[in-house]
Amino acid sequence: MGKRIPWSRAEKIRVENLLNDGYSYSAAAKIINYEFHDDDEIRKYHGVRGQARFNHINVNPDRYAKVKVTKNQVPEFTRQEIPAELQPVEDLIAERIRKYEIKSAHKSIDCVDVKINLDGPIGVAHFGDPHVDDDGTDLSHLFHCVDIIKNTPGMLAGNVGDVQNNWIGRLQRLYGEQSTSAQESWQITSHFVKMVPWLYLIAGNHDCWSGAGDPLEWICGQGQYTKHGSRMQLKFPNKRTVTINARHQWSGNSQWNTAHAIAKAAQMGWDDHVLVGGHTHVSGYQVIRNPKSSRISHCLQVASFKIHDRYAEEKGLQDKNIFNCPVTIIDPDASSEKNLVHVIFDPEEAADYLTWKRQKAGCD
Repeated sequence: MGKRIPWSRAEKIRVENLLNDGYSYSAAAKIINYEFHDDDEIRKYHGVRGQARFNHINVNPDRYAKVKVTKNQVPEFTRQEIPAELQPVEDLIAERIRKYEIKSAHKSIDCVDVKINLDGPIGVAHFGDPHVDDDGTDLSHLFHCVDIIKNTPGMLAGNVGDVQNNWIGRLQRLYGEQSTSAQESWQITSHFVKMVPWLYLIAGNHDCWSGAGDPLEWICGQGQYTKHGSRMQLKFPNKRTVTINARHQWSGNSQWNTAHAIAKAAQMGWDDHVLVGGHTHVSGYQVIRNPKSSRISHCLQVASFKIHDRYAEEKGLQDKNIFNCPVTIIDPDASSEKNLVHVIFDPEEAADYLTWKRQKAGCD
């Protein structure tokens, strides 16, 4: 075994400078040998690493590097530096803070103000799940309801979601059970949602399956189309206000009361005039009075335009479709809370009643 040669002060200073300059242990050893030992292999990887540890030199060694150096004390090659793929962490943090501010501003609006520019009574038709591409959907009735709204002054429309089946993942096999292709589904969907200006249009679970790039958001425009739910305050010219709280699905269920989930929400804090939901393809209606505020809440569980449902047949679910497009007639000039909102299950009857109400009020 050869005699161990102590490190000179000049070697120690030189190796510290080399390591601080980014040389690996192996490269630093080669340079030290060249400069101080006539290119003999006196200093090696482990010796340089030991000096780094003993002198507390903070380096990030590449112990596998096989760097050779020239007599000019530089590596034999220098690789071009590639720009970092990620942005500086300071910029990333600033961007995340800005994103949070944007999301917080969006979420801060609990209730969207909607200015009603019509005098007198209005009607809001609440469309149940359309499923426009399903073979079991009554498209004739769906578009008939749309025509009623377009031809009735003062009649507005809302939609609780699931505009189409939009099968994804393993459910894509169900396209084999319907005659409408995925492309044709979007064709009908786009046509349907453009037919009327929606007071609200909610993305149901089938719509949300499109993910972050939901085409409906761009077809309808951001702001009008909201995911899961929408709460709005209608402001009438006479300063009267009415709140509508619409969700695709409300939390809760009961085999005895189809409107249980929505009625529970009204009893547990949602003090709105109208609460409406869909998703379950059944109908239900319940009226709740808040004893503290005297607010009367009309809780509507709206069925679907999908009349023939393979899933319901498979599970043996009973047909509880009473209405799929109920209309809430709102009279801002009503003398009492109990006359402020009236619910009519049939849109044709609602159109006749609304027309009569508006004529009586001298609006048309």
